[in-house]
Amino acid sequence: MKTINYMVAAAAIFGLAACSVFSGPQDSAKRNTFVVFFDFDHANLSENAARTIQQAADSATLSGVTNINLLVHTDAAGRDSGTRTLSDRRTAAITAELVKDGVPAAKITSSIFREPDQLAATDDGVHEPQNRRTEIILK
Repeated sequence: MKTINYMVAAAAIFGLAACSVFSGPQDSAKRNTFVVFFDFDHANLSENAARTIQQAADSATLSGVTNINLLVHTDAAGRDSGTRTLSDRRTAAITAELVKDGVPAAKITSSIFREPDQLAATDDGVHEPQNRRTEIILK
């Protein structure tokens, strides 16, 4: 009986492993997206953000992508004019880091979003870290 249980468990594990090998389009999109988070009202890169950007640059170099799009999201806290300036500074910080990591600047484009493209819905003026992100999308 124990042998059968082990065989069933092994088959289940093998089945799960096989599922992870065959990835669908959604999995492919996730592998080509890297997310960097920022502190409120800051554009400086944390060590974790720098590592994420390095991973994106390495992946872009290895896969030979032709375009890297930065989707810059800001939360509903802060002034609209300040938010635009902050988004520009965050874009510049990530672009500079990607270039430092070997990505040609000509491959990098950006788009800036402010509400309603938030991960976590909030009222105006509410600070939400999940909404202060930049997605690095490799195409």
